[in-house]
Amino acid sequence: MTRIVFLIYLFLIFTWTASISILNPNHLGNLNFWGMVMWVNFLISLNMFASAPILSNFQERDSLKIIGALPAVNLILFLYSLASTLIVLVNYYLPEGSFFFLNNNHLFIQILLFGLTGVTCLFFILSSQGAESGARGLTTRQELIKTITNFQLSNAKKIEESSLEVLFQELLEYIEYKMPHPSSINRNLYLDLCLQIKELSNTNSFDSESLRASLESILLKIKHF
Repeated sequence: MTRIVFLIYLFLIFTWTASISILNPNHLGNLNFWGMVMWVNFLISLNMFASAPILSNFQERDSLKIIGALPAVNLILFLYSLASTLIVLVNYYLPEGSFFFLNNNHLFIQILLFGLTGVTCLFFILSSQGAESGARGLTTRQELIKTITNFQLSNAKKIEESSLEVLFQELLEYIEYKMPHPSSINRNLYLDLCLQIKELSNTNSFDSESLRASLESILLKIKHF
C-alpha cells in the first residue's frame, strides 16, 4: 500500500473501533464484544488489502488481465463483508433465541461464507492467470519501452535535430497505454514487431527520413493489433 492508502485504512479502523466503543461503554469488558469488533476490523483489512493495487499507484503493465480481475474480486469481498458484518451484529445485539438458527450456527455460517467467497475469488484469479499464460516467453511491453528509450537517449542529439521527439513520445505512450496485452496479439505479428524494434535499437547510423519511416511503420503496426 502507498502511504495515502495506508492512512485511509488506519482511519477506517480507528473510526469503526472508536465509534462502536463509544456507543457501547458498558460492553468494553466483554470478550464477545471485542471479538465482534476485531472481526469487522479483519473484514476492513481484507477489503483494503484487495483494493490496494487499484487505489495505490501500483501498476503491473504486463499483467493487466490479473489487475482487471480485481474489481470483481473487490465486489465479491465487499458483498461478503456486508453480509458477514450484518450476521455478526445481529448475533451479538439481538436477544438470544431471536434467531435460533443463527444463534446456534453462527460460526458455521461465517466459515461457510468465508470459504465460498475465498473459492470464488481464487477462481477469478485463476482465470486471469490462465489468460496470462499465452504471453509467457514473449518480450514484455516494459522491455520494448526500455529498448526504445535507450535508443532515444543514445541518439538524443540526432533525434532532436531531426525533430523526432514527438514521434518517439507517441510510440512510447501507445505501447504503454494503448497496445493490447501480448497474450491477446497474434504471436507471429508480435514477434515481428519485437524484431523490428530490436533491429532499430541496433542501428548505429541512420538518416532522419529512414528513422522516421521505421518509427511510423512500427507505430502503424501497433495501432493495427
